[in-house]
Amino acid sequence: MTELDYKNYKILLVDDELDNLTNLIFAFELDFNLITASSAAEALDILKREDIAVVISDQRMPEVSGTELLSMIKESHPRVVRILITAYSDIEAAIDAINQGDVYRYIRKDLAMNDIETIIKQAIEYYQMKEDLKAATQCLIKSEKLITIAEMASGIVHEISNTIGGISFCTDRLIQHWQTKGFGDPDIDDLLAKSKKYVGHLTEIIERLRDFAKPGHVEKVDIHKVVDASIEMAKDGFKAPLINIEIIKEMDEGIPKIEGNSVYFEQIFLNLIRNASQAMQGMKGKIIIKGRSNNNYIHIAVQDTGPGIPKENLKKVFNAFYTTKEDGMGMGLYIIDNIIRSFGGRLELESELSKGSTFTVVLPIMCSK
Repeated sequence: MTELDYKNYKILLVDDELDNLTNLIFAFELDFNLITASSAAEALDILKREDIAVVISDQRMPEVSGTELLSMIKESHPRVVRILITAYSDIEAAIDAINQGDVYRYIRKDLAMNDIETIIKQAIEYYQMKEDLKAATQCLIKSEKLITIAEMASGIVHEISNTIGGISFCTDRLIQHWQTKGFGDPDIDDLLAKSKKYVGHLTEIIERLRDFAKPGHVEKVDIHKVVDASIEMAKDGFKAPLINIEIIKEMDEGIPKIEGNSVYFEQIFLNLIRNASQAMQGMKGKIIIKGRSNNNYIHIAVQDTGPGIPKENLKKVFNAFYTTKEDGMGMGLYIIDNIIRSFGGRLELESELSKGSTFTVVLPIMCSK
C-alpha cells in the first residue's frame, strides 16, 4: 500500500467526559485530524456534515452506549471504521460488538498511547483499503457493462451500415440528377448538402461503433467536441422546438479528455438538449451548457429556463416508461441514465417550478487515480 498521510483522514472522537477528549487531543492532534463530540446525537450530526473515516467512541455514555452508537453508524455510514474504547469490565460487550460486525476493534482504557496510535493508523489503512477495493470493483463493473455495450454495438453495426450505404447512394444520385438537369434552387441545394453531410456523419458514427465493438478498445473523448457536435445537430434537427430558444455554451477550457465513447456521449447531450427544448416549447428561453472538472470527474450541466418539474415527479423521471408527453414512450432519460452508469458516471437532476431544470452528467476522467 502507498504510504498514507494520516492527517488527510478525519477521526471522530466521542466521549461525554471532557477530560478524556482533552487527553486524546493532547496526545494525537499533531498526528491526526481530530473532531470531537460529547454525545451520540452530536456524533451522528457531525457524520451528516463531515467525511469521517474513523469513529472512536467511549462505551459508557448516558442515554446511548458506545456499542449502540457504533451499531447505528454501521447502518447509516457503513464505510466508517468503528472503534470502541472500553474498561476491562465492559470487554464482553466489546467482543460481542466485534462478533456482530458493529466494531472493527476495541481499545482498553489502560492501553499505552503509542499502542492506541498504532491502532488508529491501522484503522485508517483499513478504511483506505476498503475504498481502494470499492474503486476496483466499480472499474470491474464498468468494464463488464462496456463489454455488453460492445457486443450490442457489434450486432447492429452491420445492419445499419447497409442502410446508410443505400441512403448514401440515393443521395449521391439525387445530387447528380439535380445538377445534371441544371435546376437552381438555393433552398434545395442547401438541403441536399446537409443530407450529404449527415450521411457522412452517420458513416463516422458507424465507424466509431465498429471500433468500439472491438475487444479492449479504449477511446479518449474530447467533451468540448462532443458538446459542439450535439449543439450543431440539435440546431439542424430541432428547428421548430428551438424557435425563440438560445443555446449557450459555458464550459471551462481545461476540461481533460475522458475515457468513453463519443457516439454515446453525443447522443446523451443531444437528447438532453431536445428534452430541454421540448420543456420550453412555445416559450422564449435559454439552454445553457456548463462544464467543469475536478481531480476525478467532469461535470457537464444542461440547464433550461423552462417550467421545471414538480417535486413529486423528480424521482420518477428516470424510470422506464414514465412520460408526461402524449406521444412519448418514457424511455429517453432511462436509456441516458443507464448509458452514463455504464461508463461509471451518474446523472443528477435539480429542478424548481417556474425556474427550470438542470441535468448534470458526471463522468469519471479515468477508472482510478
